[in-house]
Amino acid sequence: MTSTPPSMSHSSSSTPTNNICDRCQGVPWDLIADPKQTSTDPYLWVSESHGQLKSSSCRICRLLANIKSPSLDGKICPLLSQRTCWIQCRSKWILDISQSSNLVHFGDESRGTIEVSRPDQIINIGIQRIDPEHVSFKRLQDCVSYCRQNHSRVCIRPTFQPASGFRVINCTDPAQRIVPAPPECKYAALSYVWGNTTRSCSSGVYPQVIVDAINVTLSMGLQYLWVDRHCIDQNNAMDKHNQISQMGNIYANSEITIIASAGTDATYGLPGISRPRKQQSGEVINGISLLEGFPHPVHAVKESAWARRGWTYQEAFLSPRRLVFTDYGVWYLCDKICLAEHEKVPITKISSLPTFEIRTFTPHPDLDDRYVAPRTRAANDMIVEYSRRELRYASDALDAMLGVLQFLETKGVYSIWGTVIYEERPVINWQHKHPGKRRPGFPSWSPLGWEGPIKLENFLGYNDFEVALGEKSETPLPGQNPISTTAAGLAKGGKDAPRFLHLTGYVVDLLLENIQWADSRKSHQTTFHLAAGEYKHNHTLSDGTYASLRISPETSVLAKAKLDGAEGPGASTRTRPVLGLLLRRYSDDAYYPHLMDPTVKNADFLLLERRQGGGGSGAWCWYYERIGYLECKIRAQEEEQQQEREKDYLQDTVFVDGVSGDVLDDVSIPRGDPLWREGAGWRTVVVG
Repeated sequence: MTSTPPSMSHSSSSTPTNNICDRCQGVPWDLIADPKQTSTDPYLWVSESHGQLKSSSCRICRLLANIKSPSLDGKICPLLSQRTCWIQCRSKWILDISQSSNLVHFGDESRGTIEVSRPDQIINIGIQRIDPEHVSFKRLQDCVSYCRQNHSRVCIRPTFQPASGFRVINCTDPAQRIVPAPPECKYAALSYVWGNTTRSCSSGVYPQVIVDAINVTLSMGLQYLWVDRHCIDQNNAMDKHNQISQMGNIYANSEITIIASAGTDATYGLPGISRPRKQQSGEVINGISLLEGFPHPVHAVKESAWARRGWTYQEAFLSPRRLVFTDYGVWYLCDKICLAEHEKVPITKISSLPTFEIRTFTPHPDLDDRYVAPRTRAANDMIVEYSRRELRYASDALDAMLGVLQFLETKGVYSIWGTVIYEERPVINWQHKHPGKRRPGFPSWSPLGWEGPIKLENFLGYNDFEVALGEKSETPLPGQNPISTTAAGLAKGGKDAPRFLHLTGYVVDLLLENIQWADSRKSHQTTFHLAAGEYKHNHTLSDGTYASLRISPETSVLAKAKLDGAEGPGASTRTRPVLGLLLRRYSDDAYYPHLMDPTVKNADFLLLERRQGGGGSGAWCWYYERIGYLECKIRAQEEEQQQEREKDYLQDTVFVDGVSGDVLDDVSIPRGDPLWREGAGWRTVVVG
């Protein structure tokens, strides 16, 4: 073994012995199989691409192709070993390692693992071969029973009362009719992607995924199954409204939720029920068995069509126990443990939700923190995750998240129109990664008012604005706190709250201009002259929409706007006036005084554009809508380890001459407030 790459490519002209190349023959597989032996040094370095390995004449190389994904092409990857118990078990340091197998993989980016074991080895913790045609229901039943007996305080949703007046499919009925749910009904729920199927929603006429879900329900010892499209009368507006308002209650009180994460519509069915799963590959070399272990199912699920749908977010999140069907097997997931079907481990030793990616599907532990800041941060992460999902109907944006918002209220985190409230203010300092599309019927200041993923690096603190909630033509009384009072008094995530924020703060008039930089000017170096010394920054000027803010008589800064919506025709030449509402002014010297120059300050603005709308008594009044976000970053740091971070901050900031508009090579940041601050007026704007 060696910790540095040897010659990594094996000659294609060499003749493999027993269909195994010399390189793979030279790996000490017997040593890797010894549970008492582990090493942090690589056993092998592999430079071939996924395709090259897959087409190799060596059968071990072809097996390695299964765990070296195409995303690793072009990289020289080390083959590493690790004890299975260190990955799968919560008490990894006290286990009897003699009964744990060893795995090999290509590091954190590996698409899976390969178990290495001897034929006579007793393995209680390792990889097991799954039947591609049939699901191991006994194992799943044991997981559910263990959860019921041991997680009574965790895997429950006590604040969600059982739903009333809902219907279920009677799976034991030969006709599989839809019937009223009996008292104290124990049922499974189905979470799936409808797709574009036009098949009838009548009783007994079901697409493949529901036929398979009925099979799973019976195999798990349950009689009833709830499926939204069939158990809700789609032609009865009153019933539809009543049932949709109880969706959170229905999933929260299910015994299990069957998640169909494979496929793109209801015709695909469930792998392991009506269609086979992927077959695990295996080989034997010099008497040592090699068996493929699939990658963690969370990766396949997050890339699925199911994980892109808006409604499925709360369906998974609120369910106490989940059976996730993938093409790689079934994944059991409750709020405490997760277990993939191919993993062999005693239930009492199963790992406790080790990765942050699983928190997409389960309540974040920080929601139970005694302090409001961690709870708010966890809630904001949930809003960010939800924003990347798609909805068939824009009008569903709040309904599809309503159960989650109600759940957050039980944790003391309130929201209005899907916007989390922190320290008496709605968190409105989010920004879009890419311009999206406006959703009618929702406030522009809420993430629900737009399609498209958002990002939120931190929620507001040290705010420079005040806020109240009301209507366009009504000014809330001073001294009141309608935001927190209204949110705490509403039981449905602020659905019935007023839609207009009365924001009072420093407002500046801005001009947005689309700038296309000449290729010869895109690469630029700026030298900053600061009290702490001289600082040079290399950056690339990017085309886009900028706003100009004067920081001194001689210098202005162009800050790139993060627009919420795509600009229409003529945007490339249009200059338009907008308002910039100062959300906060700050300097990181408050946090890192030894790193920051105290004269350097930054600011974040909400970009607002004026609209005309109906006021009271037939009158007309002006209000504003959010159109984007502006970060004016004019700071610089001295420390070498901060250079990469500074590139991100200054990438969208350009310093220009205040008269000619030419890009500056040398910039001196003056002490005190920037010049734009002197021209800012303290006023109230109504934002809807």
